[in-house]
Amino acid sequence: MRKIDENKKRAITQAVFELTETVGLVGLSIAKVAKLAGVSPATIYVYYADKSDMLAQILIGVKDILDDGQEALILSVDDPIEQLKKLLAHLIEKWTTYPKHALFMRAALENASEIAPVGIAYSQKRAEVVVALYERLLSSGQIKMLSQNLLI
Repeated sequence: MRKIDENKKRAITQAVFELTETVGLVGLSIAKVAKLAGVSPATIYVYYADKSDMLAQILIGVKDILDDGQEALILSVDDPIEQLKKLLAHLIEKWTTYPKHALFMRAALENASEIAPVGIAYSQKRAEVVVALYERLLSSGQIKMLSQNLLI
């Protein structure tokens, strides 16, 4: 079994981010990622089973980064409007700190068929606290209905 080289894995992730911006997830291929990352396609298969697994694993990492601290922040106050304010401040801070991650996450959720189910399921699980907040705000009449896909 080959040793995991974290520098190569990071290069692969950065290549995926760049290609997501330029060709989108549908136009992204293992060959394109490998070329941009400066690795062989076989190297990518050391880390990932296929394209959808690669995208799912990257999505999981992105969700961990962007959602880090989110649940504790939301639950730190009782008032749903204050929770929403804290959530929005958190999202703005994370999305401005990690713009490529945020763009990748948006593209991944807009093209869920490109992502292995484990990635989508993980994203939905991480979003449960946000969905619960949305439902509390909705049931109290403090906000109007939106697509829940905007929340995950």
